[in-house]
Amino acid sequence: MGRRLLGFALGLGLALGQGLLGGGQGHSAAVVAGALWAFGWGYDGQLGDGTREGRLRPVRVRLP
Repeated sequence: MGRRLLGFALGLGLALGQGLLGGGQGHSAAVVAGALWAFGWGYDGQLGDGTREGRLRPVRVRLP
């Protein structure tokens, strides 16, 4: 699950000339073109999309 999406997010970010990547235990996040995206486990709300669900595909993080 994670390696493919991680490669996609990082590849997209590098292709656009931007890309920051971070991760935790079971989830990852990337800044792509100025937007924050996350995927992986989400049972404690760690993805920042307003849910407590895991995501196999990147979701845009809601910022205040």
